[in-house]
Amino acid sequence: MKARESTLLEYFDGPVKFVSPSFQRPYSWKRQRCDNLLRLVLPAPDAPPTDGPAVQELFFGAIVAMSLETAPTGARKLLLIDGTHRLLTALTLLLAIRDALAATRRADADALHAAFFEIRRADGHSALKFIAPRKDRGPFEALVRRREPPSPAAPILRAYRYFREAIADLPPACLAPAVQNLARHITFVALTLDRDEDPYPIFKLLSKPEEAFTQTGLDRYTQFSPDPQLMALVAGGESREVEFKERCLRPYPKPGAVASPCPPAIPCPSPEGSFAILRAISGFMNSPGGGTLLIGVRDDGSIRGIEDEYAVADRGKASWDGYQLYLSNMIRTRIATRNVILLYRISRHRAASHDVCMVKVSPATAPAYLDKHLYVRAGPQTVEMLGPDLVQYVSTRFAPTAKA
Repeated sequence: MKARESTLLEYFDGPVKFVSPSFQRPYSWKRQRCDNLLRLVLPAPDAPPTDGPAVQELFFGAIVAMSLETAPTGARKLLLIDGTHRLLTALTLLLAIRDALAATRRADADALHAAFFEIRRADGHSALKFIAPRKDRGPFEALVRRREPPSPAAPILRAYRYFREAIADLPPACLAPAVQNLARHITFVALTLDRDEDPYPIFKLLSKPEEAFTQTGLDRYTQFSPDPQLMALVAGGESREVEFKERCLRPYPKPGAVASPCPPAIPCPSPEGSFAILRAISGFMNSPGGGTLLIGVRDDGSIRGIEDEYAVADRGKASWDGYQLYLSNMIRTRIATRNVILLYRISRHRAASHDVCMVKVSPATAPAYLDKHLYVRAGPQTVEMLGPDLVQYVSTRFAPTAKA
């Protein structure tokens, strides 16, 4: 474990991505707590307007995170163990200030946005620096990207509206000290765990045992505790770099179908499921940053597992080894590109007493065709490129590097 004193600006400096895990509670700060933060960072009513630095020092306690591997965007990735709500409230206030400045000080608003909210990539796409807890993710992302929120009654939106109303009559010159206080003068102890350290004792210590959510959170944590990397991927949800697939080889049940009381015979591999897996993998190969495919995870992040597909992949062994070999052979024989065997890595992970298959995919150096079709990752989905779009994408994405 490493500990250092930090400010928000230092904590969010550069390409960094914080992920709130599934055991974190939804946002719950009430108006009084938001008001306390606002009173601390806003200048006194009788203070003269100034663009200079504020002098007030604020202590934000400790924020605990676990260091994970570098994300496909090149960002440092951290799993938040404690401090999610404090960070989320401070970021929501910064969003309110950003939007208040946008009309008259667009450059300042854009600088604030770049420092705390999004990582801009070379391909023109962006990734969020802060992935909120699942129930707050949609509203918070809508605020960051200036979109219509999916749920107007979400607590995080109430906090945002309160902050906007509180600063509505303040001139831009009065907002500068508030930004300085939030970004440079709020200090906290940043505790960072290594990947081989267990965050469970800290989470348990910092949780209130009498609260019902604590036990729910601990139960949820226990499902993923052996594998923080998998925990962060599932908690972050599907995105441009991550996709979930519930199954690969077994057919999906038909809508309205009634389960048979007799044990079903081992089915042949499902062509629909196999194609969906290969389409996702080839799409990651054709995308500039690659990505990660998780098989055995439902769209909502719940764990289904892949154990019942082992016998489909290899009737003789019905084991992980047979499943891994089948999947690898399927990728090598169906996806055509240069050195395809070097572009993926298959590994088994455990969560909720189930096996999950993780396929980490690197970007290809030449177009990766699946059955002569080219797919790319577009946001949280994979799409086929056709006609002029296909020609333009291949010519730009795989443009030959000029020799010196």
